[in-house]
Amino acid sequence: MKRVIWKLLLVPLVFLGCTKKEEGVVLDTMTSGKVKIVVDESYKPIFDTQLDVFHSDYPAAKITPIYLPEAEMMNRFLASDSLHVAVVSRELTAQEKQYFEKIKVVPIITKVAKDAIALVVHPSMGEVSLTVAQLKDIFSGKIRSWSGVGAKGGDIKVVFDNPNSSSARYISEQFTGGGKLPDNIFATKQTSDVLNYVAENMGVLGVIGVNWISDLDDPTNPSFSKKIAVVAVAKSEGDEYFKPYQAYIARKDYPLTREVSVISREGRSGLGKGFSFFVASDKGQRIMLKSGLVPATAPLRLIKAKNESPY
Repeated sequence: MKRVIWKLLLVPLVFLGCTKKEEGVVLDTMTSGKVKIVVDESYKPIFDTQLDVFHSDYPAAKITPIYLPEAEMMNRFLASDSLHVAVVSRELTAQEKQYFEKIKVVPIITKVAKDAIALVVHPSMGEVSLTVAQLKDIFSGKIRSWSGVGAKGGDIKVVFDNPNSSSARYISEQFTGGGKLPDNIFATKQTSDVLNYVAENMGVLGVIGVNWISDLDDPTNPSFSKKIAVVAVAKSEGDEYFKPYQAYIARKDYPLTREVSVISREGRSGLGKGFSFFVASDKGQRIMLKSGLVPATAPLRLIKAKNESPY
């Protein structure tokens, strides 16, 4: 059966810079000065590129990123007013909103992309397809063998990038109601370790951000890393299975999606806010597109292309 693939095109946005003075002293502006930001470690490949391009366009600016697991990153962001920007994949909690109200700061939250959690296995396992219900049974510990979902591979081991990562938090919230994960689920220290572990061990289900496995060279001809095999997921039994390609993330055909936001705590037009605007601009959004994510702030057109398949 021929599959219909949807490709994404961007409509440009304009990025505007400006300066700010207080009491005759020039502070960091939207395109110059020095600031530190914290970024969810899941998005390191993307934001390394975003910062490289931003610094190339604005050489008077120096933004230092601190990449951390989500929980540690947000703790640092809230504890230090010297950290101007945070990049996250969730909404602020009620407690975090109360904190900003207490210190009389109105955070500016800019949605910059739609993202997905990718599930990966050893290539020797072939095409693995799972339903959301089966994933719930796996992540709750009810199913502990690949034979229980009609796949080969022996006992199931699940590996995350970090116990405090956004991926671990997402899976816990979506599949266990925030409860404790079973003892066959463990974490490495960082995202790159997940890929290496899955590539070297059969029977492991890796949980990772999709940008870490996307082919960055040609988003119009999507493919994933050859070191691993990507699991296809269906919303329920009898539904079509989808892998986390951009079009399926955009249309929410792929079930495990989330949004990426840039949070600025600056109360003026400083460098942190300038970088937030850049990520949401046409150039920043094209970087998101090339990195395997779906741009959020740039308008999209879906173009139907027949007789193509990414599989």
